[in-house]
Amino acid sequence: MERTSPETAILATEGRPPPPARNRARRDLWVLSLGVLVLWSLLASNDSFERFCEWARAHESWHADDMLGCASVLTIAVSVFAARRWTDGRREADARRHAEMRLHDIVENIPEGVLRDDLDGRAVFANNRLLEMFGLDRTQLPDVTIETYVAPEWHDRLLERHKRRMRGETVETRFEYAGLRQDGTQFPAEAEVVAVFDAAGQRIGTQSIIRDLTESKRTEARGTWLAELIDKSLNEIYAFDPETLRFEYVSEEGRRNLGYTAENLRGMTPLDLKPDVDAETFAQLVRPLRRGTQDRVVFETEHLRSDGTRYPVRVHLQLTEHGTRSSFVALIIDITDERRAAAEREELENSLRQAQKMEAVGRLAGGVAHDFNNLLTVISVCGQMLRRRLPSDERYGVPLDRILEASERAARLTSQLLSFSRQQVIQPRTVDLGASVRATVSLFERVLGENIRLVTELAPDLGHVVADPGQVDQLLMNLAVNARDSMSAGGTLTFATRNFEMDAEFVATHPGSRAGRYVLLSVSDTGHGMSPDVVSRVFEPFYTTKTEGKGTGLGLAMVYGIVKQHDGYIDVVSSPPDGSSFLVYVPRLDTVGGMPDTAVSDPLSALEPERTAAQARCVNETVLVAEDERPLRELVVEILTEAGYTVLHGASPHDTLDAARTHDSRIDLLVTDVVMPGLSGPELAKEVRGLHPDIGVLFMSGYSGHLLSKQGVLGPDVAFLTKPFAAEELLRRVRQAIRVV
Repeated sequence: MERTSPETAILATEGRPPPPARNRARRDLWVLSLGVLVLWSLLASNDSFERFCEWARAHESWHADDMLGCASVLTIAVSVFAARRWTDGRREADARRHAEMRLHDIVENIPEGVLRDDLDGRAVFANNRLLEMFGLDRTQLPDVTIETYVAPEWHDRLLERHKRRMRGETVETRFEYAGLRQDGTQFPAEAEVVAVFDAAGQRIGTQSIIRDLTESKRTEARGTWLAELIDKSLNEIYAFDPETLRFEYVSEEGRRNLGYTAENLRGMTPLDLKPDVDAETFAQLVRPLRRGTQDRVVFETEHLRSDGTRYPVRVHLQLTEHGTRSSFVALIIDITDERRAAAEREELENSLRQAQKMEAVGRLAGGVAHDFNNLLTVISVCGQMLRRRLPSDERYGVPLDRILEASERAARLTSQLLSFSRQQVIQPRTVDLGASVRATVSLFERVLGENIRLVTELAPDLGHVVADPGQVDQLLMNLAVNARDSMSAGGTLTFATRNFEMDAEFVATHPGSRAGRYVLLSVSDTGHGMSPDVVSRVFEPFYTTKTEGKGTGLGLAMVYGIVKQHDGYIDVVSSPPDGSSFLVYVPRLDTVGGMPDTAVSDPLSALEPERTAAQARCVNETVLVAEDERPLRELVVEILTEAGYTVLHGASPHDTLDAARTHDSRIDLLVTDVVMPGLSGPELAKEVRGLHPDIGVLFMSGYSGHLLSKQGVLGPDVAFLTKPFAAEELLRRVRQAIRVV
């Protein structure tokens, strides 16, 4: 009997015929495939399984054996699905656990502190950084409240914020406050606080991210300090965009110096400040910076202020990078004072060069005048001798008179040169400069002209000076004449005196001056004034702005020499067309009795001069002559010999000294030049007096050369004869010198 399968029995009870045998195998294969499909739908996704069930309900004509087979497969599929879901659950749980561990590690190791607290503000979690930040131990966490980690002055404010946040009110999320460490120290902190909710959406506390701002505040303070330091710099500092050239920053000094506000400068460029620099020139200046061939360019220009004035600047420009940006940064140095100092230094250097030039010209003039005096002495004396020996008719007398007149004019000229070169012998005494001015001005009123008004402003307490009265008169006269020539249409000539103290500041700006107490004499006119070029050369000998034949150019040169020989200082101030002022500074005596009121002159001046040449002739005396210029020496020897003197002489000072040694009898007088090669006149006199103690000495020279005393001044026991001299004058001075002995 054929065995009936369960599926066939079920179909039979339903009234359906069992499937043919040849279709059974096909049905079993279909059921197996259907089971696989069910299993795949279960394993693939829930959606796939649901779609399969919907499809299955739509096919209700299944046979019983189909349903049984499908149920078997379905049982297997459910088992597999359950196993898959359990495996997936474990995998998801492990993944969640690993994610939580990673998140925990991240929270524990981030550089900010993380704090979670409950509704009452009590801590429920804190990461390692927070515990370290506040000096807490993890065992202390249950006892940590807001009061634990917040400075006392912040307790109430932060606790109130926490309560408001828990009530759902809007509260500032991010804020700064003072944190409190367990050791009692405080530090700046920043907190970002948000509310925490449970699954039901109820507030259960807050979570905070807390940062220690100590370093950032220090950096910020340093940055603020640097910014203030830069902004307060005495130099101007600019930053501007490399492309648009518009200013990004201008320091306070720059804004002050330019007269612009920061708002004004925001739309401006460096070209707006540099009127002499166009865009092409500026592009050429910055091209090396753009190409990287130079790290800095330096140039000088002028900046234009808001009021239209300009000032010179030196620009140090460089291209700097900060992050992804770059800027031109310029250090601007205001060189106004530097330019002024350079101009003053140049002026001082010019003054020094002028003083050195005047000194050199003075030496040259003095040397020339000295040699010229020797020649003039020979010319004038020989002319005088010929004038006496020859008839005074037109054939001889007129030419000789012209020779003598020319020699006298030449002598005056050399005297002026010697005065300029400070090599003229002076006879100083104590002088009241105010009295000298009053006496001299009374004479000027008659010689300067009616169109010139004379004004005197003399200090009543004026100190005294040591000066040669004749030289003072000459100085006043020369300055007055110079002022008159500058006021051809008339004007005012003012003589003023006052005491003056030269300090270090004055000396620093006036080369050639020396600190001390002075009497200041100023001679001012209202003439046409002088240009700076004329002022720089006004004291040079033979320099004149007058037309030919109107002056020698030695008047002011003499003034310069007189002032210098009296150890003074002279300056000139002129502002065309407002006239000129000559300022003469003469050293002031500390006491009026600093020097005797009588002139320091040679002892011969007190003797009654011989009225005739015959009275000056020799009475059997011997004279020793020392003169290195042969023509002059021979002339002196001839004059003295004709006068009856026994004359000894030598070609040089040493020859003259040898003549004194070999002469056994008395020598009454030594007539010697002051300046001679090898041995000076005073040195020769000392040597000769060692051989002949009772000998008298008569010095002769065209200038003193500072050899007779410290300043070229005649001492009380020195007889002196100035070159050029006449034969009669030589004989008189020789006679007087012998009488003194």
